[in-house]
Amino acid sequence: MNIQDSAAQASPSPDKGGSGASQGSAAASVRATVSVHIVTYNSVDDIEGCLACVRAQSYPIEKIVVLDNASGDGTPELLGRIGEGLDVVLSPVNTGFAGGQNRALARSDADYALVLNPDVRLHPDYVRRLVESLERRPEAGSATGMLVRQPAEGLAGAPGVGGAEGGIAAPDEAGGGESPPAVQAWLDRLPAEALIDSTGLAMDAARQARDRGAGEPASAWLEAGETFGVSGAAAMYRRSMIRHVSLGGEFFDETFFAYKEDVDVAWRARGLGWAALYAPDARALHARGWKEGGRTSVSAFVRRHSYQNRFYTLVKNEREWRRLPAIVAIELAKFGYILLRERDLLRCWPEIMRRLPEMRAKRRELVAMKCLK
Repeated sequence: MNIQDSAAQASPSPDKGGSGASQGSAAASVRATVSVHIVTYNSVDDIEGCLACVRAQSYPIEKIVVLDNASGDGTPELLGRIGEGLDVVLSPVNTGFAGGQNRALARSDADYALVLNPDVRLHPDYVRRLVESLERRPEAGSATGMLVRQPAEGLAGAPGVGGAEGGIAAPDEAGGGESPPAVQAWLDRLPAEALIDSTGLAMDAARQARDRGAGEPASAWLEAGETFGVSGAAAMYRRSMIRHVSLGGEFFDETFFAYKEDVDVAWRARGLGWAALYAPDARALHARGWKEGGRTSVSAFVRRHSYQNRFYTLVKNEREWRRLPAIVAIELAKFGYILLRERDLLRCWPEIMRRLPEMRAKRRELVAMKCLK
Protein backbone atom coordinates (compact mmCIF):
# COMPACT_ATOMS: atom_id res chain seq x y z
CA MET A 1 0.00 0.00 0.00
CA ASN A 2 1.27 3.45 -0.89
CA ILE A 3 -0.06 6.18 1.42
CA GLN A 4 1.13 9.73 0.87
CA ASP A 5 0.34 13.10 2.37
CA SER A 6 -0.31 15.37 -0.59
CA ALA A 7 1.06 18.36 1.33
CA ALA A 8 4.51 16.80 1.13
CA GLN A 9 4.65 16.91 -2.65
CA ALA A 10 3.63 19.05 -5.56
CA SER A 11 0.14 18.45 -6.86
CA PRO A 12 0.56 17.20 -10.42
CA SER A 13 -2.08 17.77 -13.08
CA PRO A 14 -2.96 15.79 -16.17
CA ASP A 15 -0.63 16.43 -19.09
CA LYS A 16 -2.17 19.17 -21.21
CA GLY A 17 -0.34 18.03 -24.28
CA GLY A 18 -1.84 15.28 -26.34
CA SER A 19 -3.89 14.70 -29.37
CA GLY A 20 -7.43 14.62 -30.62
CA ALA A 21 -9.92 11.92 -31.32
CA SER A 22 -8.17 10.92 -34.52
CA GLN A 23 -5.41 9.16 -32.59
CA GLY A 24 -7.88 6.70 -31.06
CA SER A 25 -6.94 3.96 -28.63
CA ALA A 26 -3.99 1.65 -28.26
CA ALA A 27 -3.36 -0.93 -30.92
CA ALA A 28 -5.82 -3.80 -30.82
CA SER A 29 -2.98 -6.26 -30.25
CA VAL A 30 -2.11 -4.56 -26.94
CA ARG A 31 -4.58 -4.82 -24.07
CA ALA A 32 -5.67 -1.38 -22.92
CA THR A 33 -4.73 -0.45 -19.36
CA VAL A 34 -7.23 0.92 -16.83
CA SER A 35 -6.87 2.87 -13.60
CA VAL A 36 -9.60 3.70 -11.08
CA HIS A 37 -9.77 7.06 -9.30
CA ILE A 38 -11.90 7.66 -6.20
CA VAL A 39 -12.14 10.85 -4.13
CA THR A 40 -13.47 10.42 -0.60
CA TYR A 41 -14.83 12.93 1.87
CA ASN A 42 -16.40 11.54 5.03
CA SER A 43 -17.03 8.32 3.11
CA VAL A 44 -16.44 5.79 5.87
CA ASP A 45 -19.84 4.16 5.27
CA ASP A 46 -19.29 3.74 1.53
CA ILE A 47 -15.66 3.28 0.56
CA GLU A 48 -15.14 -0.32 1.70
CA GLY A 49 -18.07 -1.65 -0.32
CA CYS A 50 -17.02 0.44 -3.31
CA LEU A 51 -13.47 -0.94 -3.22
CA ALA A 52 -14.76 -4.51 -2.84
CA CYS A 53 -16.60 -4.12 -6.15
CA VAL A 54 -13.59 -2.52 -7.84
CA ARG A 55 -11.36 -5.38 -6.72
CA ALA A 56 -13.92 -7.88 -8.05
CA GLN A 57 -13.72 -6.53 -11.63
CA SER A 58 -13.27 -9.10 -14.40
CA TYR A 59 -10.93 -6.72 -16.27
CA PRO A 60 -7.44 -6.15 -14.81
CA ILE A 61 -7.02 -2.82 -13.02
CA GLU A 62 -3.52 -1.40 -13.31
CA LYS A 63 -3.85 1.05 -10.43
CA ILE A 64 -6.46 2.13 -7.88
CA VAL A 65 -5.99 5.67 -6.58
CA VAL A 66 -7.96 6.90 -3.56
CA LEU A 67 -7.55 10.54 -2.57
CA ASP A 68 -9.12 11.54 0.72
CA ASN A 69 -10.18 15.18 1.09
CA ALA A 70 -9.40 15.70 4.78
CA SER A 71 -12.23 13.51 6.06
CA GLY A 72 -13.08 13.74 9.74
CA ASP A 73 -15.17 10.58 10.07
CA GLY A 74 -12.43 7.96 10.17
CA THR A 75 -12.09 7.42 6.41
CA PRO A 76 -8.27 7.91 6.42
CA GLU A 77 -7.89 5.40 9.24
CA LEU A 78 -10.11 2.90 7.43
CA LEU A 79 -8.06 3.31 4.25
CA GLY A 80 -4.97 2.58 6.31
CA ARG A 81 -6.49 -0.77 7.33
CA ILE A 82 -7.98 -1.87 3.99
CA GLY A 83 -5.66 -0.10 1.57
CA GLU A 84 -3.39 -2.97 0.55
CA GLY A 85 -2.53 -2.53 -3.12
CA LEU A 86 -3.98 0.97 -3.28
CA ASP A 87 -2.32 4.30 -3.98
CA VAL A 88 -3.77 6.35 -1.13
CA VAL A 89 -3.28 10.11 -0.96
CA LEU A 90 -4.30 12.01 2.18
CA SER A 91 -4.98 15.65 1.41
CA PRO A 92 -4.64 18.02 4.40
CA VAL A 93 -7.44 20.19 2.97
CA ASN A 94 -10.67 19.56 1.10
CA THR A 95 -9.86 20.24 -2.56
CA GLY A 96 -13.35 19.32 -3.76
CA PHE A 97 -14.32 16.70 -6.31
CA ALA A 98 -12.64 18.59 -9.15
CA GLY A 99 -9.32 19.24 -7.45
CA GLY A 100 -9.22 15.80 -5.86
CA GLN A 101 -9.91 13.99 -9.11
CA ASN A 102 -7.34 16.06 -11.02
CA ARG A 103 -4.67 15.04 -8.54
CA ALA A 104 -5.83 11.43 -8.57
CA LEU A 105 -5.87 11.31 -12.38
CA ALA A 106 -2.32 12.64 -12.51
CA ARG A 107 -1.05 9.60 -10.60
CA SER A 108 -1.59 7.21 -13.52
CA ASP A 109 -1.05 7.22 -17.27
CA ALA A 110 -3.28 4.22 -18.03
CA ASP A 111 -5.11 4.22 -21.36
CA TYR A 112 -8.47 4.60 -19.60
CA ALA A 113 -9.37 6.22 -16.28
CA LEU A 114 -12.53 5.31 -14.37
CA VAL A 115 -13.66 8.24 -12.23
CA LEU A 116 -15.77 6.71 -9.46
CA ASN A 117 -17.84 7.96 -6.54
CA PRO A 118 -17.50 5.98 -3.30
CA ASP A 119 -21.29 5.46 -3.12
CA VAL A 120 -21.29 3.44 -6.36
CA ARG A 121 -21.26 -0.38 -6.52
CA LEU A 122 -20.00 -1.79 -9.82
CA HIS A 123 -21.10 -5.00 -11.53
CA PRO A 124 -17.96 -7.17 -11.97
CA ASP A 125 -18.06 -6.62 -15.75
CA TYR A 126 -18.54 -2.84 -15.62
CA VAL A 127 -14.97 -1.92 -16.55
CA ARG A 128 -14.59 -4.64 -19.18
CA ARG A 129 -17.74 -3.66 -21.04
CA LEU A 130 -16.89 0.03 -21.10
CA VAL A 131 -13.39 -0.69 -22.38
CA GLU A 132 -14.84 -2.89 -25.11
CA SER A 133 -17.24 -0.12 -26.14
CA LEU A 134 -14.50 2.50 -26.29
CA GLU A 135 -12.07 0.24 -28.14
CA ARG A 136 -14.68 -0.18 -30.88
CA ARG A 137 -15.14 3.60 -31.17
CA PRO A 138 -11.80 5.44 -31.24
CA GLU A 139 -13.58 8.78 -31.76
CA ALA A 140 -15.32 8.37 -28.39
CA GLY A 141 -13.58 9.89 -25.40
CA SER A 142 -15.90 8.76 -22.61
CA ALA A 143 -18.42 6.09 -21.72
CA THR A 144 -20.89 5.24 -18.99
CA GLY A 145 -22.92 2.23 -18.13
CA MET A 146 -26.44 1.97 -16.75
CA LEU A 147 -26.41 3.52 -13.28
CA VAL A 148 -29.35 2.20 -11.28
CA ARG A 149 -30.72 3.69 -8.08
CA GLN A 150 -29.81 1.55 -5.11
CA PRO A 151 -33.01 0.43 -3.32
CA ALA A 152 -33.58 2.31 -0.08
CA GLU A 153 -34.02 -0.99 1.78
CA GLY A 154 -30.73 -2.35 0.43
CA LEU A 155 -30.34 -5.40 -1.75
CA ALA A 156 -31.12 -7.83 1.06
CA GLY A 157 -34.67 -6.53 1.25
CA ALA A 158 -35.13 -5.63 -2.39
CA PRO A 159 -37.10 -7.65 -4.95
CA GLY A 160 -34.91 -9.96 -6.99
CA VAL A 161 -32.48 -10.92 -4.24
CA GLY A 162 -32.84 -13.86 -1.90
CA GLY A 163 -36.02 -15.72 -0.96
CA ALA A 164 -38.02 -17.85 -3.34
CA GLU A 165 -36.88 -15.90 -6.37
CA GLY A 166 -33.53 -17.62 -6.14
CA GLY A 167 -31.30 -14.56 -5.90
CA ILE A 168 -28.25 -14.19 -3.72
CA ALA A 169 -28.74 -12.74 -0.27
CA ALA A 170 -26.84 -9.55 0.37
CA PRO A 171 -24.99 -9.70 3.65
CA ASP A 172 -22.15 -7.21 3.66
CA GLU A 173 -19.15 -9.21 4.79
CA ALA A 174 -16.80 -6.31 4.05
CA GLY A 175 -18.95 -3.57 5.56
CA GLY A 176 -19.74 -0.25 3.94
CA GLY A 177 -22.11 -1.51 1.26
CA GLU A 178 -23.55 -4.53 -0.51
CA SER A 179 -21.32 -7.50 -1.36
CA PRO A 180 -20.08 -7.89 -4.97
CA PRO A 181 -21.99 -11.18 -5.53
CA ALA A 182 -25.24 -9.54 -4.40
CA VAL A 183 -24.62 -6.52 -6.62
CA GLN A 184 -23.95 -8.80 -9.59
CA ALA A 185 -27.05 -10.93 -8.98
CA TRP A 186 -29.37 -7.94 -8.59
CA LEU A 187 -28.03 -6.09 -11.64
CA ASP A 188 -28.08 -9.23 -13.80
CA ARG A 189 -31.69 -9.83 -12.83
CA LEU A 190 -32.61 -6.12 -13.09
CA PRO A 191 -35.98 -6.37 -11.30
CA ALA A 192 -38.99 -4.56 -12.73
CA GLU A 193 -38.79 -2.14 -9.80
CA ALA A 194 -35.27 -1.02 -10.78
CA LEU A 195 -35.10 2.70 -11.58
CA ILE A 196 -32.47 4.59 -13.53
CA ASP A 197 -30.09 6.95 -11.75
CA SER A 198 -28.25 7.97 -14.94
CA THR A 199 -27.61 6.70 -18.46
CA GLY A 200 -25.46 9.70 -19.26
CA LEU A 201 -26.06 13.43 -19.46
CA ALA A 202 -28.70 15.15 -21.55
CA MET A 203 -29.13 18.86 -22.26
CA ASP A 204 -32.30 20.75 -23.16
CA ALA A 205 -32.87 23.85 -25.30
CA ALA A 206 -32.15 26.13 -22.32
CA ARG A 207 -28.83 24.33 -21.78
CA GLN A 208 -29.99 22.70 -18.57
CA ALA A 209 -28.19 19.42 -18.03
CA ARG A 210 -29.81 16.44 -16.36
CA ASP A 211 -29.17 12.76 -15.76
CA ARG A 212 -30.75 11.02 -18.72
CA GLY A 213 -33.53 8.60 -17.78
CA ALA A 214 -33.43 9.45 -14.05
CA GLY A 215 -36.39 7.89 -12.24
CA GLU A 216 -37.54 5.87 -15.24
CA PRO A 217 -37.73 2.04 -15.35
CA ALA A 218 -34.33 0.52 -16.09
CA SER A 219 -35.99 -1.85 -18.56
CA ALA A 220 -36.65 1.13 -20.86
CA TRP A 221 -32.93 1.85 -21.30
CA LEU A 222 -31.49 -1.33 -22.81
CA GLU A 223 -30.32 0.17 -26.11
CA ALA A 224 -26.71 1.31 -26.53
CA GLY A 225 -25.91 4.60 -28.20
CA GLU A 226 -24.39 8.05 -27.84
CA THR A 227 -25.17 10.61 -25.17
CA PHE A 228 -24.26 14.26 -24.58
CA GLY A 229 -21.82 13.24 -21.88
CA VAL A 230 -21.35 10.96 -18.89
CA SER A 231 -22.08 11.37 -15.20
CA GLY A 232 -18.96 11.74 -13.08
CA ALA A 233 -20.31 9.14 -10.65
CA ALA A 234 -18.90 6.24 -12.70
CA ALA A 235 -17.31 7.71 -15.84
CA MET A 236 -14.73 6.04 -18.05
CA TYR A 237 -12.48 8.56 -19.81
CA ARG A 238 -9.93 7.93 -22.53
CA ARG A 239 -6.53 9.21 -21.44
CA SER A 240 -5.83 10.90 -24.78
CA MET A 241 -9.09 12.83 -24.39
CA ILE A 242 -8.15 13.91 -20.87
CA ARG A 243 -4.95 15.39 -22.22
CA HIS A 244 -6.62 16.98 -25.22
CA VAL A 245 -9.45 18.81 -23.45
CA SER A 246 -7.62 19.90 -20.27
CA LEU A 247 -7.32 23.67 -19.78
CA GLY A 248 -4.37 25.04 -17.85
CA GLY A 249 -3.50 21.51 -16.80
CA GLU A 250 -6.97 20.92 -15.32
CA PHE A 251 -9.31 18.25 -16.66
CA PHE A 252 -12.05 19.10 -14.17
CA ASP A 253 -12.30 22.87 -13.68
CA GLU A 254 -11.23 23.43 -10.07
CA THR A 255 -13.20 26.68 -9.92
CA PHE A 256 -16.29 24.47 -9.76
CA PHE A 257 -15.06 22.65 -6.62
CA ALA A 258 -17.98 20.24 -6.88
CA TYR A 259 -21.16 19.74 -8.97
CA LYS A 260 -21.61 20.18 -12.73
CA GLU A 261 -17.91 19.73 -13.45
CA ASP A 262 -18.85 16.60 -15.42
CA VAL A 263 -21.24 18.71 -17.53
CA ASP A 264 -18.44 21.18 -18.25
CA VAL A 265 -16.11 18.35 -19.33
CA ALA A 266 -18.81 16.80 -21.52
CA TRP A 267 -19.57 20.09 -23.28
CA ARG A 268 -15.88 20.87 -23.77
CA ALA A 269 -15.15 17.40 -25.14
CA ARG A 270 -18.04 17.53 -27.61
CA GLY A 271 -16.83 20.89 -28.86
CA LEU A 272 -13.43 19.37 -29.51
CA GLY A 273 -14.81 16.43 -31.48
CA TRP A 274 -15.14 13.64 -28.91
CA ALA A 275 -18.23 11.43 -28.67
CA ALA A 276 -19.68 9.95 -25.45
CA LEU A 277 -21.12 6.43 -25.26
CA TYR A 278 -23.79 4.64 -23.25
CA ALA A 279 -23.33 0.88 -22.75
CA PRO A 280 -26.38 -0.65 -21.00
CA ASP A 281 -24.66 -3.99 -20.44
CA ALA A 282 -22.25 -2.23 -18.06
CA ARG A 283 -24.25 -1.73 -14.86
CA ALA A 284 -23.78 -0.22 -11.43
CA LEU A 285 -25.76 0.79 -8.36
CA HIS A 286 -25.69 4.39 -7.15
CA ALA A 287 -26.91 5.20 -3.66
CA ARG A 288 -27.55 8.86 -4.50
CA GLY A 289 -30.79 8.08 -6.34
CA TRP A 290 -32.88 7.02 -3.35
CA LYS A 291 -31.44 9.82 -1.21
CA GLU A 292 -32.79 12.52 -3.51
CA GLY A 293 -35.84 14.49 -2.48
CA GLY A 294 -37.33 17.91 -3.10
CA ARG A 295 -35.40 21.18 -3.05
CA THR A 296 -35.76 21.41 0.72
CA SER A 297 -33.72 18.21 1.15
CA VAL A 298 -30.78 19.59 -0.85
CA SER A 299 -28.11 21.29 1.25
CA ALA A 300 -27.26 24.97 0.81
CA PHE A 301 -23.74 23.91 -0.23
CA VAL A 302 -25.06 21.82 -3.13
CA ARG A 303 -27.58 24.44 -4.24
CA ARG A 304 -24.97 27.21 -4.14
CA HIS A 305 -22.34 25.37 -6.17
CA SER A 306 -24.87 24.03 -8.65
CA TYR A 307 -26.24 27.54 -9.24
CA GLN A 308 -22.82 29.17 -9.64
CA ASN A 309 -21.38 26.42 -11.78
CA ARG A 310 -24.24 26.57 -14.26
CA PHE A 311 -23.22 30.13 -15.13
CA TYR A 312 -19.55 29.20 -15.34
CA THR A 313 -20.42 26.37 -17.73
CA LEU A 314 -22.54 28.65 -19.93
CA VAL A 315 -19.92 31.39 -20.16
CA LYS A 316 -17.18 28.91 -21.02
CA ASN A 317 -18.99 26.70 -23.50
CA GLU A 318 -22.08 28.23 -25.13
CA ARG A 319 -21.56 29.05 -28.81
CA GLU A 320 -25.07 29.14 -30.26
CA TRP A 321 -26.62 32.58 -29.81
CA ARG A 322 -29.97 31.24 -30.97
CA ARG A 323 -30.16 29.49 -27.59
CA LEU A 324 -30.04 32.80 -25.73
CA PRO A 325 -33.83 33.47 -25.52
CA ALA A 326 -34.50 30.07 -23.93
CA ILE A 327 -31.58 30.49 -21.53
CA VAL A 328 -32.66 34.00 -20.48
CA ALA A 329 -36.26 32.89 -19.98
CA ILE A 330 -35.37 30.00 -17.70
CA GLU A 331 -32.86 32.06 -15.71
CA LEU A 332 -35.39 34.85 -15.14
CA ALA A 333 -37.88 32.27 -13.88
CA LYS A 334 -35.23 30.82 -11.56
CA PHE A 335 -34.32 34.27 -10.30
CA GLY A 336 -37.94 34.97 -9.45
CA TYR A 337 -38.11 31.71 -7.52
CA ILE A 338 -34.90 32.59 -5.69
CA LEU A 339 -36.29 35.97 -4.66
CA LEU A 340 -39.37 34.27 -3.23
CA ARG A 341 -38.03 31.02 -1.80
CA GLU A 342 -34.21 30.81 -1.73
CA ARG A 343 -32.83 34.27 -1.10
CA ASP A 344 -29.63 32.79 0.27
CA LEU A 345 -28.60 32.03 -3.33
CA LEU A 346 -28.38 35.77 -4.01
CA ARG A 347 -25.06 35.60 -2.15
CA CYS A 348 -23.66 33.69 -5.13
CA TRP A 349 -23.69 36.71 -7.41
CA PRO A 350 -20.61 38.55 -6.07
CA GLU A 351 -18.60 35.33 -6.57
CA ILE A 352 -20.08 34.78 -10.05
CA MET A 353 -19.14 38.32 -11.10
CA ARG A 354 -15.68 38.01 -9.59
CA ARG A 355 -15.05 34.82 -11.59
CA LEU A 356 -16.52 36.13 -14.84
CA PRO A 357 -13.20 37.39 -16.35
CA GLU A 358 -11.59 34.03 -15.57
CA MET A 359 -14.41 32.14 -17.30
CA ARG A 360 -14.18 34.44 -20.32
CA ALA A 361 -10.45 33.78 -20.56
CA LYS A 362 -11.12 30.04 -20.53
CA ARG A 363 -13.74 30.54 -23.22
CA ARG A 364 -11.16 32.31 -25.42
CA GLU A 365 -8.73 29.43 -24.90
CA LEU A 366 -11.39 26.93 -25.94
CA VAL A 367 -12.20 28.97 -29.05
CA ALA A 368 -8.51 29.00 -29.96
CA MET A 369 -8.26 25.23 -29.48
CA LYS A 370 -11.23 24.69 -31.77
CA CYS A 371 -9.77 27.01 -34.40
CA LEU A 372 -6.52 25.06 -34.31
CA LYS A 373 -8.50 21.83 -34.68
